[in-house]
Amino acid sequence: DSASATTMGLGVAVPIGDMSLALDYESSSTVNTQAKVEATTSQSGFEISFTMPLSDATLGLNVSAHANEATSAGTVVQLGAGAGTELWYSVPIGPVTLAVGYGSSAVASGCSTCASATVISAVTTQMGAEMSMSF
Repeated sequence: DSASATTMGLGVAVPIGDMSLALDYESSSTVNTQAKVEATTSQSGFEISFTMPLSDATLGLNVSAHANEATSAGTVVQLGAGAGTELWYSVPIGPVTLAVGYGSSAVASGCSTCASATVISAVTTQMGAEMSMSF
């Protein structure tokens, strides 16, 4: 019996004047062998964010995606993937800050070629508003 794991991550933020661009990346995997049966998992994902000032306000955008896979004895037993987008705007008005945002994500899990042959997908959309006050 044996087990091993690897992981790698990278995060970079680049200021562009008053704007900011950020990139995050992650990849990891495991390999487990028990009674001569090998099981593996792997996943990876990225996220890109951009913020910029608009007068006193701030505008932001975030895009992300990820994927994962699991195998047992060389057969794929699980697949998954997701992606999302967020957009937000915040503006100070005296001691009050008003922020509004929109987000959408899509996720799929399962696989059509797995033993269960089931794919479950979901799409989520959210909008929000927030008012905060500081003294």
